[in-house]
Amino acid sequence: MSNLFIQYYNVFAEENSKYHLSVEELYLYGLLTMLKNREQLTITNVDVLHQYSPINFFSRETESKQRIKNNLLSLKQKEIISFPVDEVKNNTLLTITFVDDLKDESIGKGVKGFEKIEYNKFISFPSMIDNYIYFTVKRFDSLGGFKCDYERWSYILDVAKKTAQTKVDEAVKHKIIYKNIGDYKEEELNNRKQKKQEINTYKSIPFVEEEKSIQTKKVEIKEQQQKLIDNEVKNPGHDDEIEIETREHQWNVRNSELTAIDLFIYLTTNDEKLKKKAEGRIKAISNNSKGEYMIGKLMDEAKEMVKDVEKKQLQEKLKSATNAIRLQDDSIVVVDASNIDNYKFEDIKTFFYSNDTYSNGECIQGELSREFNIKSFQPSELINGNKTKYHDRPDMIQLGLKYYAEYVKSNITVNYENGREIQEQVFKDNGFIDEFENQNVKTRVVKVKSPSSPKEEVKKERKQVEPIDIASIGVSDLDIDLMNEIMERDNVVKKDEMDISFLLDDEEEVKPEPKQKNKSMKEWVDEMYETKKNPFNNDDKDLSCLDELE
Repeated sequence: MSNLFIQYYNVFAEENSKYHLSVEELYLYGLLTMLKNREQLTITNVDVLHQYSPINFFSRETESKQRIKNNLLSLKQKEIISFPVDEVKNNTLLTITFVDDLKDESIGKGVKGFEKIEYNKFISFPSMIDNYIYFTVKRFDSLGGFKCDYERWSYILDVAKKTAQTKVDEAVKHKIIYKNIGDYKEEELNNRKQKKQEINTYKSIPFVEEEKSIQTKKVEIKEQQQKLIDNEVKNPGHDDEIEIETREHQWNVRNSELTAIDLFIYLTTNDEKLKKKAEGRIKAISNNSKGEYMIGKLMDEAKEMVKDVEKKQLQEKLKSATNAIRLQDDSIVVVDASNIDNYKFEDIKTFFYSNDTYSNGECIQGELSREFNIKSFQPSELINGNKTKYHDRPDMIQLGLKYYAEYVKSNITVNYENGREIQEQVFKDNGFIDEFENQNVKTRVVKVKSPSSPKEEVKKERKQVEPIDIASIGVSDLDIDLMNEIMERDNVVKKDEMDISFLLDDEEEVKPEPKQKNKSMKEWVDEMYETKKNPFNNDDKDLSCLDELE
């Protein structure tokens, strides 16, 4: 099958040609070509095409077959194929012939010829649009590549520009096609020099090194760096026992161009011979200002790579750790019963706790991704409303870490609730329970319609020492918003006459009146109609305006 191929005529991908095909039409044409017999005819029907196609035209069978019918008729109408049937049913036998040597003299100098797509390649595409993108690009491989911006891609693929960019970039990612990124060049616009990026170039085969742009090389270096970092995280192999460097580098290649990867290996290797070799080259290159600048830039990149590796290695370590602490020098240590007592409270800055989540009432333990500052074991106060000042109570910190160590020795991962329990116990043991409650009291925000402007919301924060029993008056915040709209519409009560002081009073504590039987929303509004205005006849009250409340 590797020697067999599909003939895709170049006019199929020309968006201005009368033979231009859609993504589905091109794919169906490929299927029909694969089913040709020795007489170069395809004898089939819709049912067979639906079952034979490696990719469904739609997820539902009925819709998929309907699309096959529509595309068959479209190919016939464009005079690309022909069959002696006007009405196509799913089981209608079709004897299809193909028009050879398709060309279109109406566009430019005329487009003719075809591109060969091997059967194996055709059936390997994960989507129909990948088949289309590959064919579009392959036509220009011998001409240096296909130059195309995303705007034109959107016309070729008949999709939105953003979708076109996503699909083309995915094809590049999966190595269906290859991209040479456009470099930046200076242009003068309005007497000012500005940088403009050139259009990307695409091929169905990899670009050779001489063809690659500066931007492409930069991206490839970043990808290589990321690949090395990921490998270092998964397979750390530079312990003291390894003395010969096995990673690929350029230090021993004469006149080679060094990269940040080479400097990274220099910084992380235990191979003393390699280090000596590298230091000699670094010294030689740094003899002039240009070389010194280049080495400095590469060294900075390499140090960032080292930090990235250390950070990711730590993240991996924390995924499997039960508990961990951060020391004052910002280093992180995984702790358990064997080593927790080795650290004094003066050494510790924070301890990690897990980001647990809850589902259907069950706690799902997360990773150690959050930190609890041990200073929080001391009482604190706000300075100037925004700066926290802690009391100097090292004894409370020491006690808090003692309780924390008990969790560690019990092999229990500390979560947020555990941390709060430890903090509360420390405050209780030292007679600061009131301060603990005040320090951690929850606030409540009440939103109501402003008396002066219905579009503004008044936000008030209050300490929730005694919750306000809104249920005792039978009205929720949502009801108030709805009431305002109804009363404004019918002019029953003016906004400035409505008493909402029970929601806005921030100075005095609300003393709830003796609870009465809760009134329904409808009863409450009925009462307001009675007391404020009564434009209705007492015998025939029209409450149709309140139907939406029921």
